[in-house]
Amino acid sequence: MLLTGFAVYLLFAFIAYLFWWKADQSLDPSMVISSPDIGVKNWSGKSGAWFADVFIRQGFGLAAFFLPVIFAAIGLRLLNLKWIKAGVISRNMVLGTIIVSIALGYIFGSARGILGSG
Repeated sequence: MLLTGFAVYLLFAFIAYLFWWKADQSLDPSMVISSPDIGVKNWSGKSGAWFADVFIRQGFGLAAFFLPVIFAAIGLRLLNLKWIKAGVISRNMVLGTIIVSIALGYIFGSARGILGSG
């Protein structure tokens, strides 16, 4: 249940990042977690803003939206849902993450930070 909950948490963090990326990127990443005075607009709070920044801006770009699907599939399989094929889903999503990340990075380049690093 913890892994599935984390997948939902990441999904909310990633969706909120699409709306509030400019406000959250204006903050110092090292101060976001440690300073209690700094507030973020991400729906998942400070840690959600940090995860979204790491996975979307510094990592895979928009292809990071495949990661919560991987975590959810593994979590649901661990909950003994036999119809979930976690191995197949994970393999396809990892390949999709890599291919979409490379393709968007090639097509859009840096895009001035709008689409993540790609």
